[in-house]
Amino acid sequence: MRIGCELNGREFVITVTSNNKNPLKPGFQCICGEFKSEIELYPSTAVKSCYQSIFNSKTEYSGLAIMGFENENIIQQLIADILFFPIFLRIENFLVVITNLGSLPKHDELTCVQKIIGETPDNVWCQLTICQKYTGSYLFGTKNALIQEKLGELENIPIICKYNDWTNIQQLEKVFAHHIKSQKIPNTIINWPHLFYNWYHQKSSIVLFPNVLRKIYPSNYIFQEKELRAWRAMFIACGCTNVTPIPKKKSRIEFWSKALDPNADKELLENLYKNNIIQLNNQTSISNSISTKDDIFWNSFRKALISNGKGSNNKIRILSIIALNFQYKDLKKELNVASDTINKARKHARLYGPGAPPLQKLKKTVQRLNDIQEDQFLLFFQDRENVTMSSYKVDSKTGLPVLYLRDQKCDLWKKFIETYPNGMKKTAFFVRLNNSTNLRYREDLGGLCQTCNDYGYETFENLTNLIYNNFENKNIMASFF
Repeated sequence: MRIGCELNGREFVITVTSNNKNPLKPGFQCICGEFKSEIELYPSTAVKSCYQSIFNSKTEYSGLAIMGFENENIIQQLIADILFFPIFLRIENFLVVITNLGSLPKHDELTCVQKIIGETPDNVWCQLTICQKYTGSYLFGTKNALIQEKLGELENIPIICKYNDWTNIQQLEKVFAHHIKSQKIPNTIINWPHLFYNWYHQKSSIVLFPNVLRKIYPSNYIFQEKELRAWRAMFIACGCTNVTPIPKKKSRIEFWSKALDPNADKELLENLYKNNIIQLNNQTSISNSISTKDDIFWNSFRKALISNGKGSNNKIRILSIIALNFQYKDLKKELNVASDTINKARKHARLYGPGAPPLQKLKKTVQRLNDIQEDQFLLFFQDRENVTMSSYKVDSKTGLPVLYLRDQKCDLWKKFIETYPNGMKKTAFFVRLNNSTNLRYREDLGGLCQTCNDYGYETFENLTNLIYNNFENKNIMASFF
């Protein structure tokens, strides 16, 4: 960049050049005839040095004013084609300089001391060993409200790469990541930028779709409809236009044009089609190839389903291979299966894996108690140290007299295992105890007669109060209570 001006009747030229002292900042040099200043950091310094060497005076001029940087129209013209400006951030004692966004250009890799890659600014900064008290988000300003607002605006801007920008690999990669990678398509693509490179340099502006994709895919690769939709979206984002002269339903062959004005290409193809010079129908070789492979695929599955019977290890297991990859309507149409069968196949695929055999359920074996163990249990609960027999109550279900437990169940189990070390196990003991309805905890007076049990403890409390109130000799009464 060079700017000329006239000062005191002499022509001065200010040149913006590289700075050997600091490559991140520009250098300024002022030239007037045979006089030349050193490369300075500021334009005012360069102008002052050259002017004083000529006129031997202390007059000073503003370098920015001479270069026109105070004129808004000049500034707008200078920055019209600049996509990125270096960002200088002063954070306490650190001066953070952001010189580039994205991957480094190849010519900078030779001077790159260290390249650190991370998903977030925090991940990048954690890999350094200096000033870990700061986070990457704080240093790079990503938490700033204004920056977040600008980033939100950028997300709403469509990612495109027009025909003239196809040589910009970075921009092409952004479009590829947005339309192809985001769809989680199997990574079988071979050198995909070569597709746009060849298309950019070919004389004809038209390519045949999806034939053009076969150059970047393995041979005999079968395209999915989801994959073809993703590539159509990428072609549109790259400024291409579908110029097929007939609707998609009538032909699976498509013509795409890279021309800025595709009307001429579309009109040419329409004339060729009307004059029967080109045949666009589903019987063409490309469509036949795709259709034949689809038919073989579905016919193979139909035969497999018919050959196997019902059940999770037969028909459902086979259908689980593709149940998660196709919609209900497609499976119903091609395989003639019910929605319930598809649902079971999808559940099978999630639980055991597509096509994997179901896990065998463990069979529960129950060993019955022998007669000796039963007799040990009955003898234990006939012992008066463990139970108290009711004098009048019987169990309504079994007809056996009610037995009141003298201790807690855990303590009774300890006594039982000490008495019969080779008897029933703990679980069987507690289950047998819970199922014995005549064994229960004490709930009333139990061993008393039926009359006393009916009236309960309140009768005795009333008798005690009566004795206290009416017995004259208190000393004799105290000896009884």
